[in-house]
Amino acid sequence: MLSDLLRLVRIQTSFLSLEYMDYPMGNHGLDFKAQLKALRRVRLNALSFGGGLTLLMMIPVLNFAAMPAAVAGATAMWCGQRTRLLGGDLPP
Repeated sequence: MLSDLLRLVRIQTSFLSLEYMDYPMGNHGLDFKAQLKALRRVRLNALSFGGGLTLLMMIPVLNFAAMPAAVAGATAMWCGQRTRLLGGDLPP
């Protein structure tokens, strides 16, 4: 029972991380496979981002601010770790 709950939370955090990191990565021409590869390079950061977002979305009033904060946070994460996310293969 607990393992199922933890698996569900991990899937949720992974999904939210991928969902919100899609905007800045897509703007730089990365397709879905490249996005998954990039997020695997920084797995702990991606899961931390998704986990924090999951917790923020559980709080009734703060969940209205969660979406704009997530977009801004994903963009900041992309700008701050672009070289690390892409492994040195920077697109134009």
